[in-house]
Amino acid sequence: IAAWARDPEWRRRAAVAQWAARGGAGAVTTWAVAALRDPDGRVRTAAVGAVAARVDSAAPAGGRTWRELLVDAARDDADLYARAAALEALAPRATAADALLALDAYARA
Repeated sequence: IAAWARDPEWRRRAAVAQWAARGGAGAVTTWAVAALRDPDGRVRTAAVGAVAARVDSAAPAGGRTWRELLVDAARDDADLYARAAALEALAPRATAADALLALDAYARA
């Protein structure tokens, strides 16, 4: 797993994030949260999916909640697809405050 997480081929790095989604909170924290900082937006989009799978869990992700990581991705990610994936994951549990986040993300599209 570690070798694929560092592989130059984006598909392998994305596969690590997708694999992490099937693991427990530790796998997501170790592999998918790191992939949220990957230089390739396709890998970050896969990582958002892994984090989204944990969003209802109370387990923190390195001192932050899974929801906070999704909010950061929706607000800050440079990749349109990563932002859209994060917004989609947040939608079922959205609050009124999330409306501004969504409008800002769409304005950046």
